[in-house]
Amino acid sequence: MRVRSSGFSGPSVLATVHLRLGLSLPQGVLNAGSMMTGSRFVLMGIDLRRRSVSLRAFSATLCLATGLAAAGMTLREGRAAAGILDTRFGTGGRVITEFDGALDIARAVVAQSNGRIVVVGSSDSVRPFEASNFAVARLLSTGKLDTGFGVGGRVVTDFGDDSTAFAAAVQKDGKLVVAGEISHPGNHDFIVARYTKSGLPDTTFGAGGKIEIDLNSGSDDVALGVVVQPDGKIVAAGYALTKFNFDVAAVRLTRTGSLDVAFGTGGKAVYNLAGTDICRSMALQKDGKLLLAGSTGADDFDFALLRLQTNGARDAGFGSQGLVRVDFGPDDDAAAIAVQSDGRMVLAGRTTLAGVSDVAVARRMSNGAPDPTFAGDGSTSLHSGDSSAAEGVALQSDGKIVVAGHAEVGGVPRFLVARILSNGASDTAFGSGGVASTQFQNGDRAHAVALQKDKKIVAAGETFFEGNNDFAVARYSAR
Repeated sequence: MRVRSSGFSGPSVLATVHLRLGLSLPQGVLNAGSMMTGSRFVLMGIDLRRRSVSLRAFSATLCLATGLAAAGMTLREGRAAAGILDTRFGTGGRVITEFDGALDIARAVVAQSNGRIVVVGSSDSVRPFEASNFAVARLLSTGKLDTGFGVGGRVVTDFGDDSTAFAAAVQKDGKLVVAGEISHPGNHDFIVARYTKSGLPDTTFGAGGKIEIDLNSGSDDVALGVVVQPDGKIVAAGYALTKFNFDVAAVRLTRTGSLDVAFGTGGKAVYNLAGTDICRSMALQKDGKLLLAGSTGADDFDFALLRLQTNGARDAGFGSQGLVRVDFGPDDDAAAIAVQSDGRMVLAGRTTLAGVSDVAVARRMSNGAPDPTFAGDGSTSLHSGDSSAAEGVALQSDGKIVVAGHAEVGGVPRFLVARILSNGASDTAFGSGGVASTQFQNGDRAHAVALQKDKKIVAAGETFFEGNNDFAVARYSAR
């Protein structure tokens, strides 16, 4: 299956933020995961920094992993070490899905308990002029498209204007919730859609299966994360443009898709943290509190972790008025968050120094303090290839941390999946020295990762070949 992403068509300030976030723009305009901000060129990736692992060790790791992937070499599952492509999935562990558009990108992946895999993103395949639409594909455990979902396993939803999906969650009843943005002339709004188990719009939700939320009239609002609470209520978070600056934004919806007035102000909330503030991912604690992860800063950007009370108010007992910052270097961005069973929080993203980006991972205690049992001071970075970044994180039951993203080798990005031990050290039993690198065609990037019930690792993103982007999914052993 193939995935590709559509660039935002809003004003230049919005395009700048999309580039900073690593959101894909059309190939040939600018490589996804890079941006120009002021005089700095930022590349989403991984950079050697204090608390970094050995450059020599990671270089050797990447060379070995790259050689294996390029040669199409995989081991049968019976003999497979952790981090080896699962040959029982797709073709040699890889699946490419096309939606008949030139620009298809997968941004989220959900591993269902029945073994099926839901991949969510955008496609420009419905209307002319490369208009972007929500795109969803569901795969069987073998990697084949699930013909019981949508049309031949695929669903493309046209909401009338450009729309892009960035996040997904599956409800207890099997319905799929997808969040992103819709672009109207002059502004962008949050949009949340819900689908039945068979891939049809859920007409019991919102208006015909979707709801649009304008957080700041005539501005740009984008949802990048979504969670479903145990009571069925849905929270979506991202950012809103307010007074020429970006602030973290969140909304909560009832089970039927209307704004929940018990949250924030009339169901909406905007948070001004420290300059340019963006939420890229979110998670739900056992006690119902919400965790929003992203970046904050003016000239020096840090990981941002914001904790909210169940009513949407900032949790004053967490960090500084609900905000915890993690500083790796001059330009850091958290793209994903996961919560351990003991309440500790794992953030994954990238840190950039002198134009070189590295995977960055931090773990915080339940009160927001650095976890001293993780890499000594609660943070670590991994250097791989010329530049690299993490965009997804998942937690194994044994405490190991799996991150997914991309690493560039000679200017060509490839899927990167790395595993880190609970103490913050690289898991050398995974892949080659802790890293698995996978090539589909050209321009391959993983944007999300999930763990299946059988512990296998699924990474989803995009692959680019001869002017065309498609959904790309890879599955790895986790032994």
